[in-house]
Amino acid sequence: MAKVLIVEGNKCRAEALRTCLSREQHIVEIADNGATGLEQLYFNHFDLCILNWDASLLSGVELVTQYRSAGGNSRILMLTQSASEQDIVQALDAGADDCVAQPYRITEVAARVRAVLRRPNLIVTKIYHFNDFVFNTEAKYLTRAGVEIKLQGKEYQLLEFLLRYPNRFFKAEALLRRLWESSRQVSEETVRTIIKTLRRKIDNPGSPSIIFTLPGLGYRLNLSCQVDSTSSLQAVS
Repeated sequence: MAKVLIVEGNKCRAEALRTCLSREQHIVEIADNGATGLEQLYFNHFDLCILNWDASLLSGVELVTQYRSAGGNSRILMLTQSASEQDIVQALDAGADDCVAQPYRITEVAARVRAVLRRPNLIVTKIYHFNDFVFNTEAKYLTRAGVEIKLQGKEYQLLEFLLRYPNRFFKAEALLRRLWESSRQVSEETVRTIIKTLRRKIDNPGSPSIIFTLPGLGYRLNLSCQVDSTSSLQAVS
């Protein structure tokens, strides 16, 4: 699961990409021009940006250049008008992580997205073992001592996110920016409500909560042992 921004002025292409990536459990937002896309990248957390070279108001290359110059580290997949070596080199030199030439197949873009998200500074873990839990993030399947615990969509996403960074605190505001679309009319109270319901499902009565809260710092996982996984776990700022 990743949070993805699509910067694409063609509504049909943008919606087709959104539909495809949403099926793979990604949280997807759309900006219809480069200026809006850059603003969203500055003020919201995205794991990946899919960017049209010919974005209006601010071109794709200009957007990438400004974003990287400001220290932005989200992955960027550029959609170029041609497969010319010159265009690809220019996009990569500006700071894009990969390029796909148009016309493209949606399935090809989805495959490139998976490849970019597998690179070292993002999480590729599929199965976590922690305390007496096993959490398969691909199958959305959680068990404790072999017994399945059924979670709802945002409960799964919240638990998976906290497992990515087991030693870091996140305030409700930060979780809201990372796990919800910015256009959604939700508040920090929504985050607190999800955490309460998640605690009821995964905590043992009478024992300290697995989701630890510290006033002023926020929430983090309270694990009795280090997270073990099928792939290496690396922190991302």
